[in-house]
Amino acid sequence: MLERAEAYLPEHPDSAGMLLDSISSRPIGNSSERVRALYGLLRTMTDAMTGKGVTTDSLIRPAYIYYKEQGESDEHTRRLGRSAFYLARYEASRDSTKQAEDLYREAIHYSEQVEDWRTCYLAYTSMARILSKANVAKGIEHGKKALQVYGRIKDKPSNLIIILHDLCYDYINIQQMDSALYYAQVALDVVNNNDIELQYKKEALKALSSVYYYLEDYKQAVFYAKLSMADYESFSDYPLIYNLAECYLACDSIQQAERLLLQLRCSSNYEESYVAYRDLTRIAIIRHQQKLAELYTDSACSMLEQMYYKSLSQKDVYYDNLIIQKVHEEQLKTEKEQIKFRYICITLVLIITIYILIRWSRKKIKRISEKRRNSVYAHKKSMNYFSKLIRRYDKFLVRKDRIIEVQEHNIERMQLYHIKRTHLYISLMNGSLNKNIISKHTMEEMEELLNEYSSDFVKRLKTKYPNITDSQLELCMLMRIGMSRKQLSKFYLRSEESIRTWQRSLKQTVFGIKESKPEISEIIANF
Repeated sequence: MLERAEAYLPEHPDSAGMLLDSISSRPIGNSSERVRALYGLLRTMTDAMTGKGVTTDSLIRPAYIYYKEQGESDEHTRRLGRSAFYLARYEASRDSTKQAEDLYREAIHYSEQVEDWRTCYLAYTSMARILSKANVAKGIEHGKKALQVYGRIKDKPSNLIIILHDLCYDYINIQQMDSALYYAQVALDVVNNNDIELQYKKEALKALSSVYYYLEDYKQAVFYAKLSMADYESFSDYPLIYNLAECYLACDSIQQAERLLLQLRCSSNYEESYVAYRDLTRIAIIRHQQKLAELYTDSACSMLEQMYYKSLSQKDVYYDNLIIQKVHEEQLKTEKEQIKFRYICITLVLIITIYILIRWSRKKIKRISEKRRNSVYAHKKSMNYFSKLIRRYDKFLVRKDRIIEVQEHNIERMQLYHIKRTHLYISLMNGSLNKNIISKHTMEEMEELLNEYSSDFVKRLKTKYPNITDSQLELCMLMRIGMSRKQLSKFYLRSEESIRTWQRSLKQTVFGIKESKPEISEIIANF
């Protein structure tokens, strides 16, 4: 059934989803690792193709790890490439850009090996979007590679339109308008020559309108912007509405732009409302309507506060001059108050310092006069006194040097002691020690290590469960260190199933927990 579901992809993802739904009702968790890996891959692919997206890695990551560890057959390589691609989509949704880039590169590499061109095309497309944020030239390079790969497959035209739009906007960013116009026209031709959803046509017209806008051909920009809004009854698509309003403003069609912006300001989206109020402020300034401009400015600032902008000065590229002026006035007012407070503090500090200096000077003068009145005898007596202090200080330094030598010796012994414990921990974790070659002395060192660095773990365990056996205590100590079931099997020279049985017995007999959850490793880690 899994192979049938895989055959349905990508042409019939709904049918594949129905098969996987029927499979998910069965105890898939008791199946082999190969079956679980294939099910996780197909389930993730189906969710992504049906619009649910990749929202978790609980299925796709084990599949990726499984196929990574398998042999290099064509079937495993193809599935490894797909697993890397969908795991990269999950990492990209979490803004883990570096991990996503590495996984996309793996997906491209493995897909090219087995000529899985569809996965290769999708990986190039996603890679281009990520790279365009930091380096537009690299994004364009990968976008062109995606177009080359698309020529080898028969995929949905909507996927081709996506990469064409990305290339168009990338060329706009680097001011190469001829190339941007070319890709925008190609995208519109693809839409017109194929039966594609209306939304893609609107996006293609919007891209073409944006190109003409930056080419300063505002009449053409308005023409294509109107076409993108044709047969559009509601004002819920913010990019299309704002695109048309910007074109009207560029053409000095103030009235039409104002009509669109007045409807757009009622949006529940704070960003859309802010943009509407910002451009309405510009229109009010053009018309010399000062009071209305101030009203729109206050509303725009209110929208910014709702959007939780931390620093308005960092976003001044997007604000108009009136909003910037208002923000700067508030900042200057705050700075003046801060400077006034600093002046007061500095004045107080100077007054206090001068008073202290005067008191100190008076005492110093008095002390000097007293010294002059003293006799030679008093001077000799003071000299003797200072000599005693010097000898006492010399003795103190000698004693301090001895203490430092003892401390350095203790530090060397502690370093040797901790190095020995570190070697013990490394030997346990890499599997070089096992039950047959470990000594009682080594177990005592491990017990001291856990008591010292894990809040008296062994002492607390013996106190709370006095009936625990030595073998059970030893197993708990190894699990507390962090050894996995696979490492425990190497240590005890037993199978993982035997280790699982010991853990289940430990959980029931010692801790008195008969339920499946929580796991014994969680119990030991949180004890």
